[in-house]
Amino acid sequence: MTVQELFEKALHDPAFWSELQKDPAKAFKEVHQKLTPEQLKSLEPLNYHALEEVATAFGAGATVGIT
Repeated sequence: MTVQELFEKALHDPAFWSELQKDPAKAFKEVHQKLTPEQLKSLEPLNYHALEEVATAFGAGATVGIT
């Protein structure tokens, strides 16, 4: 899964977005993606609130994934 695909899925799949915030490893496992320990660690400092603000600023706020 590319970074672009990750953001697309997060924008349009509320269950994935929710799970990504709670348990990234589980979220990726559910979409048949396995992350390395380094990749998982890189997701820890993500500011999900800031991502929601960016999505809203770019007009994606109307989607069901990120509001």
